[in-house]
This record gives sequence, C-alpha cells and structure tokens, in this order.
Amino acid sequence: MYADLCRKLAERKLQAAGADGVVYFRNQLLNRCQQEFQKKESIPVIDSSITDPNERSELELRISKVRGRIIGNTTFIGELFKQSMIKDSILHECLHSLLKDSTNEVELELFCKLFASIGAPLEKISTNQKMDFYTREIQKISLNDKISSRIRFMFQGLIELKANKWIPRRAGEATKTIKKGVSETEKNGSSSLLSKSSNTIPDKPIKNSPVPDDWKEVARGKPLRGNNNRKANKNDRFYKAAPSKPSVKYSSSNAFSVLSNSKKGLQESDDQIGSNTQSPKDIPDAPSLSPPTPEEKVKPILDELLSTSELEEAVELITDLGREPKLHSKIIEYVVTYSLDKKDNARDMIKKLFKELKNKGSFQHQEFELGFEHVLSAVPELLMDVPIAWKHVADYISCGILDQYVSTKYLGEKAKQIFNTRVGENIIARIFESFIKEEESIAKKLFSESNVNFLDFFKTENKNQEYLDKFLEVNKLKVLL
Repeated sequence: MYADLCRKLAERKLQAAGADGVVYFRNQLLNRCQQEFQKKESIPVIDSSITDPNERSELELRISKVRGRIIGNTTFIGELFKQSMIKDSILHECLHSLLKDSTNEVELELFCKLFASIGAPLEKISTNQKMDFYTREIQKISLNDKISSRIRFMFQGLIELKANKWIPRRAGEATKTIKKGVSETEKNGSSSLLSKSSNTIPDKPIKNSPVPDDWKEVARGKPLRGNNNRKANKNDRFYKAAPSKPSVKYSSSNAFSVLSNSKKGLQESDDQIGSNTQSPKDIPDAPSLSPPTPEEKVKPILDELLSTSELEEAVELITDLGREPKLHSKIIEYVVTYSLDKKDNARDMIKKLFKELKNKGSFQHQEFELGFEHVLSAVPELLMDVPIAWKHVADYISCGILDQYVSTKYLGEKAKQIFNTRVGENIIARIFESFIKEEESIAKKLFSESNVNFLDFFKTENKNQEYLDKFLEVNKLKVLL
C-alpha cells in the first residue's frame, strides 16, 4: 500500500531551500532508503549477565523494534522495485551486499525476505547468469552447518519457492484443499444445490405435513412441485397449469448477488435452480488483458538488436511499430532510457539505429527532439539509478546534431530545460567537447549556429565572467570563442 502511494507521489515536486528551489519526492525517498539500507542498524544482544526481568523485557522489546524496522525497510525497497521505482541493477547490488558475509545471520535473513518478495519479477528481467549465481549461493548457505538451523530452513524454503515457480507452498495447499473438498462433495452427493435440483420424488410423503399452496395433490398421494423441470403433458388428466412466478436472474459479475433477494425469492431460486443455473459454456469469458504498450513491444526488439547486431531488421520492426507519429517521441525516450545502464558498444548501436530511422524517413527530427526533451526532464530521477546518465544523454544529443537528426538550434532553445537537470553545465560542456573531438572547425560552426550562451547553464551565483573563464579553461572550450 505504501509503495503504491509512493509511486503516485513520485512525480511530485517539493519546495526546498537552495538555488533550484525544487526537489523531487522520488529522489528524497530513494536517498532515504539508501541511507537506511547502508546504515544497517545493529541488533542488540541480550547479555547473560542481565538478570533483572524488567531490564531483559525492555531489551527484548527494543530488539523486536529494531529487527522489525530493519526487515520493514528492506521489504519496502522490494515493494518499490515492484512499482518500477527502483531499477533491477540496484536490487542486484542490495542482494550481493547481503550475501557478502555468510556468517551474519541478520543479513542472511534480510536476503531471504527480499529475494522471496522480488524473486519472481526479478527473474523475468535478469540474465540466467545472475540468477544462477543466487541459486548457487542459496544452495551453499542452506548446507552450511555453521549457521543456525532457522536460517538454513529459510534458504531451503527459497529453493522450494523458486522450484515451485514462486508460488508459496501454503497457497498451493489451500488450492488443493478446495479442489479436494469439491471432489468429495461431488462424490458424496451432499451438495445442497445438487440435491435441490434433483427431480427425484420421495416414495412416501411425510405424515401430517402441511402441503404448500403451490403443491398439487396427485394420484398415489405423491406431492409434485407445481414448477418442476418435468415437461408436463397437457393431455394428462392430472395436468393443471401452475401459477407463474417471477424468475430469478443470476448475474455472472457477482455470484452472491442472489443473497440480496427476499426469502421468497430464495425459495423460488431453489425451485428453478435446475433450469436457471448457467452451464460453463454460458458463462462469459473473463475480460482480456490490456494489450502491451509500445514500450513493452520495443524492448524485445532492442534485446535482439544488441544480441545479433541486425540493424536493418530492428529498423523495420520499429518502423512498423511506430505507425502512429504520436508514439515516436515516446519510443525515442524509452530507447534512450533503456540503454543508459548498458555498455558503450550497446549505446553505439542505438545511435546507429537512430541514424537509420532518420535516413529512412521513419522518424522526423522534431520527434527525436521531443523524445530527448522527455529524457532531459527525467534526468534528476535517472541520476538516482545511473549516476553518469547525464554523460550518456549528452552523447546522444551531440550525436544527433552531428548526424543531423537534431537541429543545431536545439541547444539554445532548450537551455533552460538542460539547466533544470542540475547538471546542465556538465551536459553542455560534454556536448561541445564531442564537437571539438570531431573537428574544431565544425565545433566553432555549431557553436555559432546554436546561439548558445554558457551563462544560461550556470547557477545564479555563478553567472559571472570569472566563473565562465574557469569553465572554459577546465573543459577546454576556449577554442569556441
């Protein structure tokens, strides 16, 4: 519940003292989670020399609180991961840190709690190599006689949980119990619904029992319900039309809605249950799952591209996927974000992909610029997951300008937005460093055409000539002036 609330608050901007005056809720939350996780508050130990019952009781209560706080913080981190607020790379670092000391039972218990919570979603997006590492460590610790049996059993439970496709054993047992109960009910014929829908007529009526108004006396004294499932024959000398009754309709959306009817309605539903109950074929299908988003469709294409380097095939697939131009900027944003924690050769392949998409006319430069604009607005949050994300974003923009799928004036027009990333001067410096590495004359030309004023990227207290001179000297940008 709290993780879901944090996800909804993640985009909130909070007022704070400082030059920028704004901080993001997600940044503050993740900073606090990191501090709490790294702090790893030590759990007190009850010394055998403490004999006072009150003192021991207070110490036990303190231990319980500290233990609950540590486990709660770790579990909360796992829940934030499920809400896509923490990247899987951070979770892997947390899990590895908890396994460093195989004798620290507190950290081993935290590992079990965290891995049991996020194991299923983590396995879907992690490589086999990473998951195999955890499997080996779990098996090794589960056989370690130097740790307590309680911890060993917890690790054995992880092995069983993973083997059972992350379905808890108790949930499986509950399912089997229900199935067993249904099968026994059907076998013994004790279901009230089955007995009430039966057409069997008792051989002898109960003596001195009152006959309801809707029952008719027929031959041999056998009571026969006026509204039964037997098809009556109008030529039968005992036939008499039974009074009509309002039918009871069952809603497939709520099987228990019949409980809101009156007692009379319930009695009538019992009379007619044999004819009104829907067969399995009549029950409408469950609503279909929502179709995958364009981002979810792009990921396997990128995975395949980085695995096989089949650039032309990836261009065709993404072109076919982005038939609606309004989706193009979102696709660009996702592709850039997807590649931020990849290796340099992976990002080089993505840059080639962008160039081909522009050359084939699949994407226009306005769509690339809008996609980069979305990425720039998210840089403060991306820095939490990838501290050098600003470098990669700068490289994408500089490559886009050099390959002419981003306009030269983009830098001057988006100066304020780049500044708002809090690493604005670093981004603009890296972009022009890339231009100079390409060719000094090209860098001068692009600087002139872009109408960039470096002062626009500095904080208020740094908007002076002295700081500008130092900035140009440190970043070797004096050749531009």
